[in-house]
Amino acid sequence: MSAIVATEESAAAHAGHGRAVGQPGANTLADVVEQARAFRKVFVTGPQRSGTTIATKILAHELGYRFVSEKDIKTHSLWRLHKRLFSLRREVIQGPCFGSMCHYIDTPRTLVVFMRRKVTEIVRSEQRIGWTAQQWELANYFRDSGTIAAVRYECWENYQQQLMEVPWIELAHASLAEHRLWVDEEKRRHFADHQTE
Repeated sequence: MSAIVATEESAAAHAGHGRAVGQPGANTLADVVEQARAFRKVFVTGPQRSGTTIATKILAHELGYRFVSEKDIKTHSLWRLHKRLFSLRREVIQGPCFGSMCHYIDTPRTLVVFMRRKVTEIVRSEQRIGWTAQQWELANYFRDSGTIAAVRYECWENYQQQLMEVPWIELAHASLAEHRLWVDEEKRRHFADHQTE
């Protein structure tokens, strides 16, 4: 199966109204917290194993918002996600499963946070927990092979950023290590999926 790739012309024809906030590239946790305070909803996405769970917990803690796991909205349920995004409650929502669709989010006062982590670290984390959803996730990008984290970053950089309907910012996984909720890699060695403590 060949990949469907957006051309410059097709992307420009469907350009979104969103904009990058913060600095170009991966921002620190402090940068993201500062930007996120202006939003009612903060939606954290990126490749699975890129730190979306711990980033969501840390951002919720720092902002005083409610933490919402992708499991709470039922993984891949667009209806439940949409309902959450339109609620009045201040929330930080974890949703790596919605990464392929984040450019469709158009709810008011929503910030998308896209996680940045080295692909080699993501692959090592996938292997450590025995993550098996690679083929499922590749299908979201019309691919049947490749490293899903690399595919996600390629799509994000070359297609989705220019189609975003809401403001977005990238967050460096490494910058989370300074926070008190962070658990060192050695202690995480036996963690399961979604485990942060």
